[in-house]
Amino acid sequence: MCQTCPQKIKSVKGTHGILLDGREVNLALIKNPKAGDWVIVNANLAINKITKKDAEQVLKLLNQKHA
Repeated sequence: MCQTCPQKIKSVKGTHGILLDGREVNLALIKNPKAGDWVIVNANLAINKITKKDAEQVLKLLNQKHA
């Protein structure tokens, strides 16, 4: 089973971005990506932009699951 995770974009260069954790991801599916945006990432592909509030809720749930 694949698990997607919210990640924050640190920088953008063309259709690629660097996340806060240092990974490089493809941003081709994200409209107007910019540093500071939160995205859902699966297999080094950002698949959707989400709000900070939604990202925090998902991360909280994931942390509870793994505790």
